[in-house]
Amino acid sequence: MRAGEGGRDEANPAINWRELRAGFIEWERCKAGEEQLKLVLRYLDRYVDVIRGPQDVVEVFNRCSSKRNMRMALSLLFRYCELLGYDGGWLQSLRRAMPRVRRGRDLTVVGDEHIVEVLRRCLEPKYRAPFIVVLASGLRVTEAARLMELFDPSKLIALDGGCYRYPLWWHRGCKEAYYAYLSPSAVEALRRHRGVKVRPDNARSYFDKLGLGLKYLRKYAYNKLLELGYPESAADFIQGRSPSTVGGQSYMWRLQQADRYCPRYAEHVEGLLVRSL
Repeated sequence: MRAGEGGRDEANPAINWRELRAGFIEWERCKAGEEQLKLVLRYLDRYVDVIRGPQDVVEVFNRCSSKRNMRMALSLLFRYCELLGYDGGWLQSLRRAMPRVRRGRDLTVVGDEHIVEVLRRCLEPKYRAPFIVVLASGLRVTEAARLMELFDPSKLIALDGGCYRYPLWWHRGCKEAYYAYLSPSAVEALRRHRGVKVRPDNARSYFDKLGLGLKYLRKYAYNKLLELGYPESAADFIQGRSPSTVGGQSYMWRLQQADRYCPRYAEHVEGLLVRSL
């Protein structure tokens, strides 16, 4: 290989992030959502310059703020380098230098009182709004933040019981969001914060400090839907868990069931908000 192509040199291999950055963005954008790309770039831009060997990888992890995110970012970069023709054995030596990130089954369960307590302690309107939206809709925080920024009241579809359905049809890789089912308070939060940009990572960090990871809020919403009598397929549909191959008849049934049961959960959400005052 010729030296100077992104730092490739058989005798002295190196990954020069600045030289590879533009091509990496083009490659990654074809397969990942915009939010994931932003997260990956934030870690690579901040912590990676030139990687010449395993020790450089070790030093990157010693400096980074999240080993999980850094591992994801470097894994993608190494995969891209492999496509460019970097030596597979050398890249494998870099991968071995990355620390393992524990992944066990997460059995954390959040209850009503925990939700109410966090609502009482959440005094920052900028973050309270996406919290209410995630609580009411079961959306992922990335989707809730996007909805705040792009919210258009004219797209709201009123349902029975004072709740609403808002069309999304968003796709990020294998993750989907068809509609946002919203309680009256969630709609009011979106109206008040329409156009406000919230970085999902900042929202996650804020609520982590309050003792409730937002991923658990989404799980809470799903479990409560089932507890209130939602058919499992309708709960899956609301949270974007339905398969992409769902047929028209099945889709309509899921939509009708979600619309029918929506007031039950919306009433529950409004009750939690009243208790938090």
